[in-house]
Amino acid sequence: MKRVANNTKRTIAVSAILLAIALMLLSSAFALTHAKYVTEIGDSDNTLDYETQTPFNVGSQQELYNAIKSGYGYVKLSEDLKGPIIMTGDALDLKNDLTIDLNGNEIERNNRSSLLNVPAGKTFTVIDTKGGGRLYNPIGSVLTVSGGDLNVYGGMFESGPRPTEYYTTLKTESEYVQLGTVTLVDTNGIATSATAEMPRLAVRSASSKAPHSGNIYFDVPFASGSTEYIKRDTYCYVVVSGETDDDFATFDVSAASFAYTYYVDGSGVPCESTQSDARQAMLFGYENDIYYSSERTESGKTIPAPNYAAVSMMSGNLNINVTDAGEGALTKSRTAGSFYSYFGTWHTSCFYITGGTMRVSTSGELATVNPAELPAVLAGETRTNSAKYGESACILSTGGTLDIRKLQSATSYNGSVISLSDGEIIMRDANINKYATISHADSPFDVMEIPSTDPNTSTATEFPAGRQYRDAAIFLNGGALTLTGSDTGTRNKSVNVTVHKNIEEGKAHYAANLGEITGASGEVFQTTFGILSRGRSGSQVRSSMIADNIAIDMEGAHSFGVFGTRGDITLSDGSITLDSDSYTYGIYAVNKTETAGRAVRITLNNTSIYLGVEHTYEGETPANSEWIDASGNAVSAGSAGAMRAASIGVALDSSEFKGGAVIMNNSHVYS
Repeated sequence: MKRVANNTKRTIAVSAILLAIALMLLSSAFALTHAKYVTEIGDSDNTLDYETQTPFNVGSQQELYNAIKSGYGYVKLSEDLKGPIIMTGDALDLKNDLTIDLNGNEIERNNRSSLLNVPAGKTFTVIDTKGGGRLYNPIGSVLTVSGGDLNVYGGMFESGPRPTEYYTTLKTESEYVQLGTVTLVDTNGIATSATAEMPRLAVRSASSKAPHSGNIYFDVPFASGSTEYIKRDTYCYVVVSGETDDDFATFDVSAASFAYTYYVDGSGVPCESTQSDARQAMLFGYENDIYYSSERTESGKTIPAPNYAAVSMMSGNLNINVTDAGEGALTKSRTAGSFYSYFGTWHTSCFYITGGTMRVSTSGELATVNPAELPAVLAGETRTNSAKYGESACILSTGGTLDIRKLQSATSYNGSVISLSDGEIIMRDANINKYATISHADSPFDVMEIPSTDPNTSTATEFPAGRQYRDAAIFLNGGALTLTGSDTGTRNKSVNVTVHKNIEEGKAHYAANLGEITGASGEVFQTTFGILSRGRSGSQVRSSMIADNIAIDMEGAHSFGVFGTRGDITLSDGSITLDSDSYTYGIYAVNKTETAGRAVRITLNNTSIYLGVEHTYEGETPANSEWIDASGNAVSAGSAGAMRAASIGVALDSSEFKGGAVIMNNSHVYS
């Protein structure tokens, strides 16, 4: 009996140990999915739930790649990173739900395909518990959503080469680029025995939260004597050993135009391998960076524009919820939840949406590249191979639904802020700013209709040849746009559309970085629009816009508050202000169709139009080239008081196609 009792005690002890081990394993497994971090999951009412998880820390592109491929649910970029993680190779299709905590760090993409694709049934969540984190692709899109769910609760998203990385801007400090001996790398990322004389890029110290970087965009060729080492329009990445845990052999550089290694010292300046603090650096370059963002012809074949964007949405759901403060929320930087497009070419944007539903509530901003921040336009540069004309849009929509609940601002330059060809955009409480540093037509009537089954049915007879004329803060060529704001005063609204332009009449607009911009015949490109509603010809998609409590402010000559040729526009409880007295219109409707239900129809309810600061012209509209006096009599350009047609409140032209209407309900024109 005693022996049996001892065995029983031993059995109980062993069972207790096994149970303890099992509980430890269970608690460990539980800890992998619950504890440690809190992230905001907000609905339309900004109520917050909480999720807690323990992250898998990553310190290299290989670790991040493996974590995504292996199906980890939550990864966090390491506190020890001193430089950006550069993700190479093909875009990854998300295999499992994934949360990435940028933790104040930067992930760069060195491929023209996006960093990650979110397919149907998967959810990708981006947070940034430290602040200042970024996702950046200087040669393509950042993220693609093709059926799944993308949640954004922090970070910045940047597409195209940053203005601060232009070689012309950086080369005043010679240590940034030095010619020296490098070791060539093959397409498998393996260093060869071959050496060459090539530019060696230094690693610049960070002046902000952005990690150290040696990356440079060559907006001009790098040459010495008669030898051109790096072509114009080439983006070069630099990664340095020790700043991340990367093994250079793991980088996929097969798509790069060239790659090589060299050494930098502890300060990031190129040096020889024998120096005591030398660290190895790897450079890979991609030629035709901005050129490949546009439609192009190669070997007689047309290659369509790839529509690069910070976020491309084909289908699924995207939820952006990054606010300055809120219950349980971390303090966010002003740029958190912001999306930028730096390519500056047509068909590039911050958001490109063709389907699905995108919901945006952010204290961040949408912004395209500012040409004033780039070096001067040089001989041989065109709008298809340079960002210096700044024609990209904040939002390009050809389908789906974009619902913006809160947005600090949306700013574009020579492209539209919103370009809508189909789908639906709903926007509340936002500032829409267009800066016209150049304009693309002498007149809104320089438009040629080409009926087609293609969604883009209209092209301009003047620049841009063969492309849709979209030089407006808001461009409509189909689909539905709803702008809703609150009334904060007689002429102060919570939805504000402002077009900034100052073109002196009869002279080319001059900007220090652009020079004088004139047309082939010497005429000035000078017309801009607050809202341009083109609609479509035939029986294609109808365009419509409804705006409540909206203020449209037009600065400069040859400005149109609203210009419509087809479709419906309704403005209620709003205002249109034009500050110039030279050839400006509050409303101009010129009907371009007799198709039932598609004629231009502009309705103003309780909306005021405030005209030019000096004169208002009444009567028949004179030709664009005519000079007149205050009574409307034709005079010579040098006569005292000579001016172009002064501001006109409302004009309707149905001379070519019968129909069309401008309806004013309790609305007024003030001069």
